Amino acid sequence: MVLDTGSELSWLLCNSSSSAALFFDPQRSSSYYPVPCSSPACSDRGRDLPMPPVCDASSTAGFCHFYLSYADASTAEGVLATDSFLVGSSSALPTVFGCVASTYYSAGGDTDAAGLLGMNRGSLSFVNQSGIRRFSYCISDDDASGVLVLGDAEPPFPLSLNYTPLIQISLPLPYFDRVAYTVQLEGIRVGGTLLPIPKSVLVPDHTGAGQTMVDSGTQFTFLLGPAYDALKSEFSRQTSGALVPLDEPDFVFQGAFDLCFRLPAERDAPPPGLPTVALLLRGGAEVAVVGERLRYRAAGDAPGPDAVWCFTFGNSDLVPLSAYVIGHHHQQNVWVAYDLENARVGISQKPTPLSSSRFPRSASARKRAVTLATSAAMADGTAPVVLVTGAGGRTGSLSLSLSESLFPFILRLVSDFPFSMPILSQIVYMKLKERSDQFIARGLVRTAESKEKIGGADDVFVGDIRNAESIVPAVQGIDALIILTSAVPKMKPGFDPSKGERPEFYFEDGSYPEQVDWVGQKNQIDAARAVGVKQIVLVGSMGGTDINHPLNNIGNGKILIWKRKAEQYLADSGIPYTIIRAGGLQDKDGGVRELLVGKDDELLKTETRTIARPDVAEVCIQALQYEEAKFKAFDLASKPEGTGTPTTDFKALFSQVTTRF
Repeated sequence: MVLDTGSELSWLLCNSSSSAALFFDPQRSSSYYPVPCSSPACSDRGRDLPMPPVCDASSTAGFCHFYLSYADASTAEGVLATDSFLVGSSSALPTVFGCVASTYYSAGGDTDAAGLLGMNRGSLSFVNQSGIRRFSYCISDDDASGVLVLGDAEPPFPLSLNYTPLIQISLPLPYFDRVAYTVQLEGIRVGGTLLPIPKSVLVPDHTGAGQTMVDSGTQFTFLLGPAYDALKSEFSRQTSGALVPLDEPDFVFQGAFDLCFRLPAERDAPPPGLPTVALLLRGGAEVAVVGERLRYRAAGDAPGPDAVWCFTFGNSDLVPLSAYVIGHHHQQNVWVAYDLENARVGISQKPTPLSSSRFPRSASARKRAVTLATSAAMADGTAPVVLVTGAGGRTGSLSLSLSESLFPFILRLVSDFPFSMPILSQIVYMKLKERSDQFIARGLVRTAESKEKIGGADDVFVGDIRNAESIVPAVQGIDALIILTSAVPKMKPGFDPSKGERPEFYFEDGSYPEQVDWVGQKNQIDAARAVGVKQIVLVGSMGGTDINHPLNNIGNGKILIWKRKAEQYLADSGIPYTIIRAGGLQDKDGGVRELLVGKDDELLKTETRTIARPDVAEVCIQALQYEEAKFKAFDLASKPEGTGTPTTDFKALFSQVTTRF
């Protein structure tokens, strides 16, 4: 197959009438199943694709049809399907992929490839579906296949890596690819000369334009105009005695490469003494381009006995492309390691030549990707990393040391609804810690004091959800997110219950529901989407269908309105989600009641509108384990203890839910 770290959807050629030597025959697979249009894989997870899938009107079965178009104008189209993939010694992995009926290769070559392995961080990528947290590869510079290592297996030869951190921007920006492998370009050196490129040119601007992506699916490397102009000028100066310019102003190779030279047609080796071009990355890693990888022979010949060779750095502004891209031509004979657990990319310090005697031969490399042979098995079932936000115990929650007989209405509003969410979050965090064989727990709290209150463990991060950048470290490398944060009102002092007075509440400046339950939860969703999280569980409250609900009047915060807006944002995000609108939260034992699910606040009209906090916590964790819980939103309450049968079959519970919002 073809490895592409810049693409999401993996696909296999399913057309036996094509010219390809290898293809996939769905009729010979007992586990193959086309994805129907009604499936969340089509209607929701497909939103991450550049062109969302559509229902195939020509099919009576209503299958999910997709169309892919790549930067070089190559295309692939077919239907989404599921089947079990086997990699090395791993167990069968149910995977959504594309069953391709037709392809078009704009640049020719590799037309016998069986398919493409999409390895970016989108929801349908092989990385996300398989749960791989590490992978690495080396691309050959001749007709030998490269080598791909999945999981924690060691490379087939010793090497030394320098790492550069992966860069994330939590806010959605129009020109920033959030599922790409983005690093930070710090400078460019030609020979011993560091180019005078302003730092502002190398970082993403306010629109997201200017990110630097490591992409095995783009053939060459592209630089934004100002950086390209500086490189072109310095490289031309240093090679003025070794390379003869083409001197044809109208000639531009592949629309973006306008620095071309004349070389004798019979000469394959590059002229001696060409300067090394080094892309300097944050953290000390660099991509050094030397010798023959600095040039590429263009189709056709120059007048006379010469051939046309072009510099392999292109001008993004000519494509147009709003990013820096490190392509596979400049990754040849370089070991590249992707460590998602630690949010970094490693690059070998020295060339790593692959001989065709060690690895099978393949078709010649084509423009948008490179063929690789799988050489190792996936990681052996690493437990998913789950981040719980608001895990600071009772810190910050509203505390009332009042008799329930005095203030039944206020106590029901305050204690039974979202303001005591921090208590629930601590229960979820501790439940995950108790199941270390199933999950790797993380917590996010607002202060160092809150961290100490729950033990001060290294897996608890301090960050403010209202500040998007402060929560980035906590979400790096997570697989799932459970959002349990909530705005917390405070009680105004001075009221006298003996006189029949009722307490008044207020929200502190900066801590209103709009800032916490809307902006804060949106920041969490954006940050999780940026790292390719597989699922988000969000716990809200019943009552959101009633704009005049009393909870909205507390502190004039309109808390349920802002919570509902955050829920809608999550449902529209394309991330697999579970939205739990809990009833009144009670400090009672869990696991001893029959749980009830509902919709549109119907349970609020009954006597069964409360639920124990441990039961809500259990539902949060169980939602991570069943497909039946994904892309669903529901109200949650329980029958009184001693009535009904305690719920133990959570798959059946989630299967009762039919509402998506």
